[in-house]
Amino acid sequence: MTGILSQRLVRKLCSCHGDKQITPDYAERLAGAGWTEPPDRITWPNGCDSCDRTGYKGRVGIYELLVIDESIRSILRGAFKPDLVRTAARAAGMRRMQEDALEKLQTGMTTLEEIVRVVPMELLATAGCEQCGHELPPAFRFCPHCGTRRGSGASDSPSRSSLHVKEGVLS
Repeated sequence: MTGILSQRLVRKLCSCHGDKQITPDYAERLAGAGWTEPPDRITWPNGCDSCDRTGYKGRVGIYELLVIDESIRSILRGAFKPDLVRTAARAAGMRRMQEDALEKLQTGMTTLEEIVRVVPMELLATAGCEQCGHELPPAFRFCPHCGTRRGSGASDSPSRSSLHVKEGVLS
């Protein structure tokens, strides 16, 4: 095996889409999904005859590719721990499906409600080591790179349920 590809399809915004002002509540949901600096405005579905008044036409793929290199093979052969595989894959440059989805949101291809509906949303604001900056898997209390104890603010991240788009969020 040389790799594992995961894919989800989200609805793509129709060309009739517009943009709306973001409310503070919606900006908070974007930040919870991992968008660090939400814009003032965001694309939003309108609806026309071409898209049957849904605001969406077509689909676009959201992907995550795990390349099985020697470091991951050795973890899989030894004492398999998912956190070690995740850390090794991220160190090798793997982008999460959620990151690909957020990129498509930023370019205006789809909406946050569509992403939350289809893509498994993990907390992207993973804790980084306060000392050396390396990403820390959720189960780690100490940084494996420098030994620093994880700070107490790591559990203050928003939950998946807080990312759901509610009716009337945009003005």
